[in-house]
Formats: sequence, structure tokens, C-alpha cells
Amino acid sequence: MLVSCFSGEKNTKDKPNFAVILVDDIGYGDIGSFGSTINKTPHLDCMATEGMKLTSFYVAAPVCTPSRAALMTGCCPKRNNMAAGVFLAGDSRGLDPDEITIAEVLKKKCYATGIMGKWYLGDQPEFLPTKQGFDEFFGLPYSHDIHPRHQNNKKHNFPDLPLLEGKEVIEINPDMNCLTQRITDREVDFIKKNKDKPFLYFPYPLPHRPVYASPEMMEQATGSIKSVRSGKWKLHANGELFNLEEDIGEKMNVANQNFEVVRRLEKYLEECNADLDNIDNCRASGKNTNPQYLVL
Repeated sequence: MLVSCFSGEKNTKDKPNFAVILVDDIGYGDIGSFGSTINKTPHLDCMATEGMKLTSFYVAAPVCTPSRAALMTGCCPKRNNMAAGVFLAGDSRGLDPDEITIAEVLKKKCYATGIMGKWYLGDQPEFLPTKQGFDEFFGLPYSHDIHPRHQNNKKHNFPDLPLLEGKEVIEINPDMNCLTQRITDREVDFIKKNKDKPFLYFPYPLPHRPVYASPEMMEQATGSIKSVRSGKWKLHANGELFNLEEDIGEKMNVANQNFEVVRRLEKYLEECNADLDNIDNCRASGKNTNPQYLVL
């Protein structure tokens, strides 16, 4: 995740403009400033050089829905019942509209709020971004692999993939090769239009598999663009292999040499789990009693 602050022409002392960029399934070492010698990321490297680079960062969950719920609300996903995996097409669950999102807080401070990309916190009308504090939404209600070509679609029977503008379906099965550029174009327009007061959330759908790239980027690519996970190996978009087991093993060796730190962490996690297992300390997620597919 990247956070960028930029200055408008007015009110910058009182209201800094900023954008939150969430990139799905990118690895820690996939960016030049974090060690990659294969992927060329000069713009991100420039942000790291001119700004601040965080080398220790933790998310609330390893999958989309609960981690995004935590980012939007600042709340542990188990606390507001958003921890049970990902939401699918026509799901009855969603982020409760009574939860307070960062977008709602900023709207009260006169920010313009926009999200361009993947939402994944409920696809029913009452759970969509424009009901959660965002003025504008352009993108997907959930992951782009939730469609009839999903590898387990015999089990799920997913509908066609909708592209939304606000709460309206404007396109069915958009060309994923071009969607990243379309999202970026909308982001640029939003910033230009609201340069004095923007809060913009960019949750890009890619490089979550299946991996796509625009024709311009494909001309520069080498090797396979398939994303494959099997055991300790991860095949990146450029076809290079990284041995994740060695990286994880290195971190484990460091932890094993600092027993007191590990002991305190384990005690803290036990206390947190005990607190979260108490149902009186948790709120319910949003619930739709008659969920419908956005595309019939």
C-alpha cells in the first residue's frame, strides 16, 4: 500500500491532499526500492526516495475483504464481523453502513472523496462505496476473477462481471487488458477536478490473478504473464521465480534468536484473541435478506 500527499493551490496547510494506493497481490520485493532488480518501477522508487519508505508493515488479514474493511474503518475485521473470508457476487453480507469509514470522516472536513478500482466490501446497493462516504466510484464491486470463467465456477455459478459507475452497471465483462489504464485515467480526472480537496482511494484489481496487461505494456514484457502459486514458488508477471521459502526462513531465524520479543508478542496476541472471542465486544456486519446479482 502506498500513501501519497500532494499540494493543491489552496488550503494546503489545513487540508493536505492525499491518495491511498492499494495494489492487489504485489510482493514486498517486487518494487525496485525494496530490492527488485527485475521489475522496473522508477516512479515508485522516486516516491520512496523523496518520501518515506516503511520496511515493516502489517495488514489485518491476508485476503481482500477483511483487509480492505480494516483500511476503510481502522477496525479489526473480527470486531465488525468482516473477518470471514471474501464476499462473492450476490453476497448477502457487506460492510455495515453504520460503520464509519475514512471517506465519511473526510467528507465532514469538506474533502471530495473518490474510489477508482476494486471495492470488495459488498455488492448490494446499501453496501456500495457511494453509501459509505464516497462521492464517486468507478470500478469493480469485487475481484475480476469472479465471473463465469472462474476455475471453480461449476460450484459457484458466477454471473458476468459488472463494471460500475456509482451504483449503476455501465458495462459487462470489461476488457481487463485495458481496465488498469481506464482506472488511472479516471483517477487523474478526479485529481484535476478536485485538486484543492481530494481524498482518492486507488484499489487496483491487478496484479491479482488472472494477470492482464495493456497492449503497450505487453510489448515491453518478457516471458509468461501467468500468475501461478504452488508451494514455496511464485511466478511473477515477467516469468521470474522467487524462492519465498528462503525469505520466510530468514525472518523465522531472526525471530528465534529473540525469544523475549516473541514471548511478549504471543502474550499480546492471546489477550487480543480472548477479547475478540467475546461476542459482546463485536458488532454485526451488514446483512441483506434478499441479495441479487448486479448482472442477471
